[in-house]
Amino acid sequence: MKALQSEETQLRGTVSIWYGIGNLRIKSRTGLKERFTAARALPQKKAAIHGCVDDERQYAICTVMVKVMQSNMRARMRLHFGSLTECQYQLSTYGISPQSLPLDAFGNINLDRHQRWVQSCVMEETPVDLPISSPQALEESITTPNENDVLFTGGKVGKHIGNQRFKSYILEFSQVYDSGTDEIKRHIVNEISAKIHEGGGRFLRRHGAAWEEVPLDNLRGKIMQAFRKCRRVRKQSCV
Repeated sequence: MKALQSEETQLRGTVSIWYGIGNLRIKSRTGLKERFTAARALPQKKAAIHGCVDDERQYAICTVMVKVMQSNMRARMRLHFGSLTECQYQLSTYGISPQSLPLDAFGNINLDRHQRWVQSCVMEETPVDLPISSPQALEESITTPNENDVLFTGGKVGKHIGNQRFKSYILEFSQVYDSGTDEIKRHIVNEISAKIHEGGGRFLRRHGAAWEEVPLDNLRGKIMQAFRKCRRVRKQSCV
């Protein structure tokens, strides 16, 4: 409803995406019809609707349903056929990044990002009287990392909880990362970054006597470097 209240959304419309892949596959023809009907019934201007399926029979049924739509709706409808990665790539050609979808690296529903967006909306609508010293307080807070932060020091950080958690995520996703496509690797990197932030952590590096957050572009490189290091260690242990 937040989006529907936006004047810009009312003028430009929304982009809807429904998934019928893997665990999210629609089980029956009735389910397909209900999903199409629900998409058409939403009280909003629709700039585009994307449907993703990995079953040839369902793709054929969807194609027929699109053909019988009204011309103004049919012009906005796009069907995509293939695996999770293939459909995400096709969506990316329309400017829809995998990171904007409520899915994890394996195609399961993950609402963490959506919940963070909801929380940010609530914070925007809640008036807060900030103290005059808040910029200084914010600067002071980063001089002392919290236990959930991931610290990049160029050396050992002992048993810091944030780094241990980061290492566990690298180990958990390492095999999928090593065997995945570039698109899957980017998705996993973003997933790990999101998990650390969801746990109240930040990615910090030394900045003089204090700390600063690692810029996003550099952060991706550091996470990818952690996977490469994990792969080297795994190979050495097998020798």
